[in-house]
Amino acid sequence: MLSNDRRDRVRAWCIVAWAVEAMEEKTDKMTLDELFREVVSQMAVGLGRFAGAVRAGAPSPDSCEEAYGIAHSLHGSGELYGYPCVSELGGVLEKLVDAVRQGYAEPTAALASLFDACSAALLALCERNAPNEEARSRLRDLTWESECVLHASPARPGASGASASTSSA
Repeated sequence: MLSNDRRDRVRAWCIVAWAVEAMEEKTDKMTLDELFREVVSQMAVGLGRFAGAVRAGAPSPDSCEEAYGIAHSLHGSGELYGYPCVSELGGVLEKLVDAVRQGYAEPTAALASLFDACSAALLALCERNAPNEEARSRLRDLTWESECVLHASPARPGASGASASTSSA
């Protein structure tokens, strides 16, 4: 049995290997920004799948593992490519997925909507000719909303329960 730290490293390497394999088919004229946007758009789709699992009421361990790996990769890569808002969101989503996985956060429709909103905002950031500052602002808003949900989790002292608001900014 692998330790959590070792399992996280193995998972991160698997995601990187998957992304490299997927990108090998792309043209060598692709810029790093285009590559980042391509990979992030695929990760956003994965977060959308996790939102569906949360909406169904009980995400499977595999679904949680995939979402955690995606959040971990977003957390680690966003700043590297010039998107600190992606890193910040990824860090919070990592904790939030872990809270769901451990049963500290309820898999509610509001939480599913939050993951859907994060997925949509990441996809908007990845669109060509997208109003970049607007997309970045939306990611910062979602980071704050995710933090609020995380800190409202019953696992936190003085918490009153998780809730999520996904109003557009």
